[in-house]
Order: sequence, then C-alpha cells, then structure tokens
Amino acid sequence: MKQNSENFESIITNHIKMLYDVSELTSLFDGVSGVENLLSKIVILISKHIQCDVCSIYLYNDETNELVLKATKGLQQSAVNNVRLRIGEGIVGTSLKFKQTICEANAEDNQYFKPIRGIDEEKYPAYLASPIFRGNTNIGIISLQRKSVEAFSENDIISLKAISSQLAATLDTARLLITNEKQRNSGKNIKDKYDLPEHLKLVKGEIASNGCAFAKSLFIKRNINEILFNENRFTEYYDIDKFETAAQKTEKQLNDLQIQVNKLLDDAASLIFTAHILILKDNNFSGKMRRLINGGFNASNAIIRVGNEYIKLFSKNKNPLIKEKIADIKDLIFRLLNNLVQHNDKCQNYSDKIIIADELLPSDIIKFWSEKVKGIVLVSGGIMSHLSILASSLQIPMIISDVKELLSLPDNTDIILDAEIGNVYINPDKETVRLFKEKNKALKLAARAVAAPETLTKDGVRIKLFSNINLLSEVKTAVELKTDGVGLYRTEFPFLIRNTFPSEEEQYFIYKKLIENMNGKPVTFRTLDIGGDKLLSYFHNSGKEQNPFLGLRSIRFSLIYKDIFCQQIKAILRAGYDSDIRIMFPMISSLDELLESKQIIESCKNELRNASLKFNDNPQIGIMIEVPSVLPILAELFEHADFGSIGTNDFVQYLLAVDRTNEKVSHLYSPHHPAALRSLKTIVSTAAGLNKNISICGEIAHNEKFMAFLIGIGIRELSVNPRFIPDLQSFISKLDISGCGKYAARLLKLSKTSEIKEIMENERI
Repeated sequence: MKQNSENFESIITNHIKMLYDVSELTSLFDGVSGVENLLSKIVILISKHIQCDVCSIYLYNDETNELVLKATKGLQQSAVNNVRLRIGEGIVGTSLKFKQTICEANAEDNQYFKPIRGIDEEKYPAYLASPIFRGNTNIGIISLQRKSVEAFSENDIISLKAISSQLAATLDTARLLITNEKQRNSGKNIKDKYDLPEHLKLVKGEIASNGCAFAKSLFIKRNINEILFNENRFTEYYDIDKFETAAQKTEKQLNDLQIQVNKLLDDAASLIFTAHILILKDNNFSGKMRRLINGGFNASNAIIRVGNEYIKLFSKNKNPLIKEKIADIKDLIFRLLNNLVQHNDKCQNYSDKIIIADELLPSDIIKFWSEKVKGIVLVSGGIMSHLSILASSLQIPMIISDVKELLSLPDNTDIILDAEIGNVYINPDKETVRLFKEKNKALKLAARAVAAPETLTKDGVRIKLFSNINLLSEVKTAVELKTDGVGLYRTEFPFLIRNTFPSEEEQYFIYKKLIENMNGKPVTFRTLDIGGDKLLSYFHNSGKEQNPFLGLRSIRFSLIYKDIFCQQIKAILRAGYDSDIRIMFPMISSLDELLESKQIIESCKNELRNASLKFNDNPQIGIMIEVPSVLPILAELFEHADFGSIGTNDFVQYLLAVDRTNEKVSHLYSPHHPAALRSLKTIVSTAAGLNKNISICGEIAHNEKFMAFLIGIGIRELSVNPRFIPDLQSFISKLDISGCGKYAARLLKLSKTSEIKEIMENERI
C-alpha cells in the first residue's frame, strides 16, 4: 500500500514538474516567424519532456471536417499539410470523435488503425493520442509515438492530457489564424478553388417561403467588406464630369426603384430609398466630394473618402436611428462607384442571384425584391416569421438553414433552391438540373390553377377559405382565387418595413385600399402584432428583453403605448365605414385585456364622432387564441367577443414551451402533439357551443396532413396564403365529414406524438 502511494506521489511530482517545464512555451513566442514555426517548436518541446521519438499536432478544419497534420517531430516533413483524416478515421480521427485518449503498445493492434505509407510511421509502433477540445468545439489531436513496442506509461498519459489542456487555447488560436491566413492569401474570393465537401452538396433546411430557383449565389454581409472603400483600389482617373454623370445616374436609379416599390407595394410607401437620395443631395456629402475633386482628388477617392467619414461619424453616434443609416451610406457609395467606373463587377448586383446571408431586415427583403433576386438562403437558427411572411408575400423562395458553412461558399456558385421540399443543391449535376427544370415547369402550370366559387367536401359541406394578407400586392391573387374574404390582415407589416411609425392617415390609406379591393367581402384586421422576432428597428423605448416572446409584444405593446394603438384603431374604423370589417386582438391572455381593448375602441369612436368623421360604428370584435391561459376562460371571453381565430404557430409554441426560432429546440415544436390536438378540439367545441365563429389561421391551416383532423373536430373556416386555395379546394373535395370525424376521434385517443405523426404522414382517410 505504501509503495502504491509512493508511485502515485512520484507521478504527481513528475506531473507538476512537467507543468512547470511547459511554461517554457511562453519564451517560444520570441522570434517566432509564423504559426507553423510556433507549432514546430511546440512538438519539439513536448517530445523532449515526454521523451518520445515522434510528436505530431493535428488541427481540425471546420470547413472540410478533417484533421490536418500541421506539425511533426519524427515523421517525414512532407506529411505536413498533406495527411488529412476525417473525424472517426484512423486512431487520430477516432480519438477526437469519442473525445477519448487512445494508448496502444502496437498501433496496428487497434481496430481503428489506418496505415499511412510514405511518412515512416511504421517505424514507431507505440502510440498515444490525446484529443483537444473546448466544450463542443473540436480543436485537434496531439499524438506521440515510440520505436519500442511498449505502451506509454500512466505518467505519460497524465502528462499528455495536461499538456493538451494547457495548449487548447493556444492551438485553437493557431487553428483560426491558419484559416484566416489561407483566406487572405486566396484574395477576395476566398474559395476560388473550393473543393466542395460531400455533405455540402445537398443541404436540408426549413421552408420559409415556397418556390424554386436556379441561379448563381451571392453572399451578403451586414458589415460590407471595407476593401471596397480602399482609395488605392482604383487606378484610373475620374474627373468632375464623370462624377456628375455617376451622381445623376445614381439618383435616377434610386428614383426608379422607389417608383417601382410604390407602384407594386402601396403599403411600403415609406420611401425606403429616399434616405439615399437625401444623403446624395446633401451639400455636406456630395458637395464635399465635388470640392475634393475640384481640388485635385480622383473622383473615386473623393467618394470613398467622404463615404468613410460619414460611416465613422454615424458609427460613433449613440442614436440607433443614425447608426442604421450606415447601411444606406454603404449602399449609396457602392452605387456611386459602380456608376462611376461602369463595371458591374466592382459592386454587388443582386439581380438574378440567390442571396446567402446570416442576417436580414425586412427592408433588405424589399430591396432584394425590387432588384429581382431569384431566392434567399438565410443561415440562421429557426424560422423568422416576419421575414418568412414578407418573402412569401413577395414570392421570393426562401430556405432557412443552420449549416454555417454555406456562408463560406464562393460567390457565383451554382445553386438550386427547392423551397417546396426544403433542399439546397450546391453545384448540382446535369441530371439534378434537368429534374429541377421539369419540376419548376410543373409548378408554374399549377400556379395557373383556377379556383371554384365555393369549397365543398365530397358530401357537400361548405368550408370557407379566407386569405391571409400581409401586403396589398397579394390582394389581386386573393380576389382571382375567389377567396371568401380576408381572414387575417397582418397590420404590422406597414410598421415593419418602414423607418418610422406610419401615421393615422398613412394607415387609413392602406386599410381603405385593402377594403375597396376586396369588393365587399369581409376583412379581418389583426391589430399591431410586434415583439418576439418582429421588432421595429426605429423603436427603442422598450429596451432589450431577455425573452422577447414572453415579453412586451402584441396586445401588451398596444395597451402600454395607447397613442399608437388609438391611431391604428381610428384608421381601421374610418377605412371600414359602410364595409364589413372585423377587428381582432392578438395574444389575448385574460378577460381584462379584452375589455380594456374594447374600451379603447369605444374611446376612439367618441373621438371620431366629435371630429364629425365617418366610421364603422359596429365592427365585429374578435380574439386571436394563441396563449394557453385562455383555455379555462374561453366561455367568459366569448361573452365579449364575436369570433375567434386560432393562431396555431404561437399557440403550439406557448403550449409546449418551445421557441420555434431557436435552432436548439425547434425540433420539439410539434403541432401534432396530443396536447395541441386536444386543445384545438376544446377550443372548437367551446366556440360551437356558444354559437361563435372559429377559424384557423396558422400554418397548419394549409397543411393537408392536418386537414381531415381540423374538419373532423368542426373547423369550417380556414385562413391561408391565397396561393394555397386551389390545392386546398381540390384536397377538401375528396373528404367527407363522417370520415373526418372518425379520423379525428382516433387521433384524439392517442397519447404519443410519434404515433400521431406516423398516422398523419402515412395514412389517408
């Protein structure tokens, strides 16, 4: 026992000595000419302390999912940068895969051994590999080898583990520096010779906006690469005349874009491009450029010089509204330079591209649409509902993916974006392109489908199909497809895509046009629903919230900022004069909120009466059912509400406590969860018992897998994106009420989500 204790103390003593000796690493940085040089010194130092014949460092490459030999003492130096192992390949790859140290007296005895000829590895059979990682981040492997067929000792293993732990931060930094150096050396397009990893050829994502596209990629960064603002970039001389021509052309482009937006998107008439024009015309901006040019500056340098001054000035400003103008400045500089040098490749051209981005604003979507992009891949976590809805309204196919490597694709990579099934194909082969073109042709033919005047089940029961409207541009399609009315007009979009709050008059104009275009059919206005992932960039009074989905959003916002709420209510009431309108409050969670909201409507009516303005004095009042707290008090709520609409997206999210925009838990978001199905049944039965209209306006309203269940529990009104109406009519016409009822009853008896999902996906009634 005493001898074992002494051996243990000896190991610890040697361990401490080793740690002390490793402090020599600090001095290794002196005179180091590069990362590779430092790594070479590290392997020499480790081999000296642990007394081994070979010491090698493998660093993990995130882009290729490989371990790359970056330094070795003892093996052939030609192996450096050329030996590459996938995670799980060989002893090295296996050690990192399982995050375990592997020690063998003879490496060939290990089941994972993979011989690598030509590097003299076979001369050193004794093998010890220690993984280096921090949390979930893979960093690399340190491996040791000896000539003698004798396993490394316990002391050696403890020592190497300690060294690996101490070196983790240093080697992780080295790994990132090597990657960064590689990117710098390869120029602007960091992957001109991009060797596409197998797993990137087909990337699956979430469908945010349906459609298909085949085009070249273009990566958009929110912080545009400042190399484009380098004064040394342009060698040709541009005089004042060329500058004036460029300025005039830029102003015309911006005016044309604004006219195009106003013509097709009346509710986006926030003049999103006028900020560019105002800055362009400002004497302190273009005026200073002219003064510099007249003083001898090259026009390109004058544009860049003044642009950079404004960017730095706006960056220092504490006002977030000013900071947000930086993007306008950069966009304006791009346009001026592009028109000055008259080379489109100098600046970004969005036309006919598939945009890849990691962050977007609603205004970005509008700009992309105005410049005719083909599609969008948003590399983010979970579906951002407002971006999804806006892209869908503008008919821009969009997929959201969590594969960060997509951000490293070189521009002009061929991409097929299939936002009907959620696939992104990178550099597709000829057969994939052929199949895509056939599918796209079929989709275009299907889009021309003609809707019937009414939607009837096989046994003749009427199902009303209303339209969800986000932008006025969608109304034409809704009317053509013979919608029964607007079941949900999302009034927040004129707020989201503007730079300031729309006034009462601006809202009145939008609402009035919507009502007029619907030709007497009912229109349901959902009051302002912001918060969560739908934030107003120009409104900062509320501050940052730790959990915005449970914070100041929807009706809570309106009841705190009553001046904003009242302007909206008055605009709706005025626009709805002598029309069939409904006002619906989002995220009602208590009777108190409903009664307070109704009282505000009455106050607004009194204001309009006193002003002798015409308005709708008796709109129907409804509630969005999105919060589980309303389930026990539905009867009391319906005493004061004329109708209800179930927003299944948020309702399921809150019921299951799952943030569907959070990539870590979004897979738990399950509309087919038994609690969700049973809750829907409870809501519909309660409404029916009180003779109140109830509808579904969430995503499951157009999901054919849920259709038989919804009809089976008594749903007779659905509100969907207008383009789903023809297919829904066709599907519903094949269902009968009795069969749907039995199907729903069967699902309601099940307790496991997996069982319900299996039936919904594989069985049809």
